[in-house]
Amino acid sequence: MKKKMVFILEMLRNGDRESHSYIAGVYDDEILALKEAWEHMEYRANKYDAHISGHELNGHETYKRSLSTYGWKQFEESCPTLAKEITRLRQKDAVDEMSKIDQELGLI
Repeated sequence: MKKKMVFILEMLRNGDRESHSYIAGVYDDEILALKEAWEHMEYRANKYDAHISGHELNGHETYKRSLSTYGWKQFEESCPTLAKEITRLRQKDAVDEMSKIDQELGLI
């Protein structure tokens, strides 16, 4: 039986856990955790780095990934498939949000 994974997104001010850090979310999908990490870094004006740790449910940490606020280009180069999927999801979210606003305004 395949173990269930959860991915914990932690935000670190200036990459420093001791300065100010907080848990921004817990996800059951790695790509969703990465997407939310990039969006959260932008939302926090690039003052926070993201740290994602993956854990087996009722088990240990088995995965770590740290994302720097200025590291999207490096991420795209080292993980092109993940970067494309994250970009696709973010674009879909933007279109969905615009459609929702149009509906609320009675434009569609």
